[in-house]
Amino acid sequence: MILIFQMAKKIYVGTDVFVLGASNLRDLKGMLEKGTYIFEVPVHVGECTFVANISRLLPGTEERYALLEDPEGYKAKVGTKNWDITALHMYFLQNQNSQTIMLPLTMPP
Repeated sequence: MILIFQMAKKIYVGTDVFVLGASNLRDLKGMLEKGTYIFEVPVHVGECTFVANISRLLPGTEERYALLEDPEGYKAKVGTKNWDITALHMYFLQNQNSQTIMLPLTMPP
């Protein structure tokens, strides 16, 4: 297994940059850093490449909590700056097929 942190991508989510009102790049970056973001980290395992989405635990809905094995444990971690793998994307190098695997214990809101 090879983790490639140098190729990790930081992705800002849930922020409309057109309504932030930043007057320069430094202000925009500061506003984005206060928002929600995820990291995508590639992991090579044999002939497959996984891309792990890593994010802070965010509050979910009651419908999503009902799907978790330990919803109270998840709720206790929300807002504590804990990070978790929220999705894995699997890419096969041989045949160019891909599929997404959602992990059952952690779900985005």
